[in-house]
Amino acid sequence: MQVSELSSVIRENFEKTLASIKAIDEEAWRTENFESELNQAIAMVEDAQRVFKKGLTKVKASGWVRDVEHIDSVHDASRYDVHRHSFRYWLLVGVSVSLPVVFVGVACFVVWLFLTGVL
Repeated sequence: MQVSELSSVIRENFEKTLASIKAIDEEAWRTENFESELNQAIAMVEDAQRVFKKGLTKVKASGWVRDVEHIDSVHDASRYDVHRHSFRYWLLVGVSVSLPVVFVGVACFVVWLFLTGVL
């Protein structure tokens, strides 16, 4: 099978799977059928995973991709990218997120002091 044929078959499978996942309308689920609808949605997502792995296996077997480990690592890294950052990174993220809140709080406190006549 040529590369173009393989890529078109894999793309077609991905598009069908994506369409079925996008068709999930959880807001239309009734309360009494919620669990069965949820199980069907989970099955669709698992099917998408299976289609992805099957396509990846076909790509590996075709031999036209040299860096197969890179494909696996990209797929796995997307799940666990949060754990790759250091403590210092997350500390800076926390400070940068909290700093505007602190400034607003101090400004509100100063305004309150002026309004009560303390300053």
